[in-house]
Amino acid sequence: MKKIMSISVLLLALFTACTGGGNQHGNSNMGGTAADKGIEVPKEMLATTKDLVCGMSLETIADTAVVNGKVYPFCAKECKDEFKAHPEKYVIN
Repeated sequence: MKKIMSISVLLLALFTACTGGGNQHGNSNMGGTAADKGIEVPKEMLATTKDLVCGMSLETIADTAVVNGKVYPFCAKECKDEFKAHPEKYVIN
């Protein structure tokens, strides 16, 4: 468990460094690690395949947040900001 948390924190730092502000809603270009191409995250690490804030199915992940060892993907920085402001509304138990 400790190893998984360490890996999650490391991945979050890497994803945050790569996003540089994220994509806007509606962009669709799967793959890559640069902000203009989205973030690649192994599906088994994702808490969901939808942006829980806006409900958008994600083809491109613009940003992520890690809560309780789960990686939450977002389509845009604005959705991540809303998630961080009110995580209790969105966190999956």
